[in-house]
Amino acid sequence: MAVRIKSSRKKPKPLPHSSCAPDDPWALVWGQPHIDVDRLTAAIEFDLQSTRAPDFRTRLLVRDAARAIKSFWGQRRFAQWLASSAVREHINRIIAEDLGKPGFRYIRRRLVANPNRADIVSKLSSKVEKHQQDLRVMAKKLDKQKAKERLVVAGKAFLDDPRLRPKIEANWKFIFREPLFPDDATK
Repeated sequence: MAVRIKSSRKKPKPLPHSSCAPDDPWALVWGQPHIDVDRLTAAIEFDLQSTRAPDFRTRLLVRDAARAIKSFWGQRRFAQWLASSAVREHINRIIAEDLGKPGFRYIRRRLVANPNRADIVSKLSSKVEKHQQDLRVMAKKLDKQKAKERLVVAGKAFLDDPRLRPKIEANWKFIFREPLFPDDATK
């Protein structure tokens, strides 16, 4: 017979700057090809508001994520975020703690400013199967119209390249299940 233990962890109201309840930081960093930096910061803040004494692994995650965010944003933007955070003292204490070697060393390379602004152009023009898998995952979070606008504007040079355009169009169809340029599909 399984015994269910109720958590004493209280969930505070979402932070004012977020439009919906923040994600769990573990869900964001575990098994995702990309991590939206804004969602990660909101999740860290929410989690630290919810837990008075986070366990070692959570502190390690917060420390490693904070280092990755600082590297991603730069010192100035990172300092602005900390200054405006309700849990800045808690984050600073965790950063200063001697927690040993990094436990989550790949967070930095997976951070993106926003999945809608992520550089999909290079992935769309790639022949690497892993990039197709990344695109499939990202497609769920992408605004298709914004992605298309970004591709047409920022990726014009790629689209103009006769070697790359067929791959871009094939990858677009792979992830969105429709042609990039429907008018060209009949030609």
